[in-house]
Amino acid sequence: MLLHSVIIILREVLEASLLISAMLSLSYYLNLPLTWLKWAIAAGLLGATIYAKNLAIISNWFGGVGQEVSNAILQYVIYLLLVTFCIGLIIKRQLSVQVRKLIAWIIITIIALSMIREFSEILIYLHIAIIDKQHAQGIILGAALGAGIGLSIGVIFYHLLNYLSDKWSFSIIIIVLSFIASGMLSQATQLMIQADWIDASQPIWDSSAWLSEQSIAGQLLYAVFGYEATPSVIQVLLYFSSLFIILSFVFIKKYHLGSIKS
Repeated sequence: MLLHSVIIILREVLEASLLISAMLSLSYYLNLPLTWLKWAIAAGLLGATIYAKNLAIISNWFGGVGQEVSNAILQYVIYLLLVTFCIGLIIKRQLSVQVRKLIAWIIITIIALSMIREFSEILIYLHIAIIDKQHAQGIILGAALGAGIGLSIGVIFYHLLNYLSDKWSFSIIIIVLSFIASGMLSQATQLMIQADWIDASQPIWDSSAWLSEQSIAGQLLYAVFGYEATPSVIQVLLYFSSLFIILSFVFIKKYHLGSIKS
């Protein structure tokens, strides 16, 4: 029960932690004030609480697949915001005051929506732990360990990004965000397959024997790259198409249009 709890909480915390770390590093690079962080966290925690309290109602939407569809929609929205955000930053040469304010609001929205999805799952899981008094201690201890590991990896990730030279830091951050966005697209598509809104197909491969999704390494790859041991054909196609679109803009900007930093 302890290890199971660690893995579950780690999975939920890690993706949000890495996303926040990347946005913090990007803000540092662009000289943006970090006031967005408190608003993003506050909005995310409030939204997660409301979402978790109403999950029983939401789950009954769309013929009983409301949770899957709602989570998928959240991820699709985050994906579209991330892609638009990354491409906009790559193309934009000068960042005016108005553009910087817009960037801050987009970051707030992305982080808040991500936290709503991730932390609502944590709240529901901890609520179950309180009810299940027999395993409550192990679940809560595992949750604390999972959260600690996830946050620690986020802090290390932030410092690694900031350690990079200015020549490479922006491109690396955008590449990281593009992997996170593509992973969200793949995850959202998998949820739609589970809800029978997208036709299921045979997995294109099965790497579970080599690297389990339930391992800490598997969860880390899941958070950064959207790793899945048994992806469908449509997931793989969407994932690599998304990467190709964003990384094409990075390549063009890096080698033909110069740096965006104002």
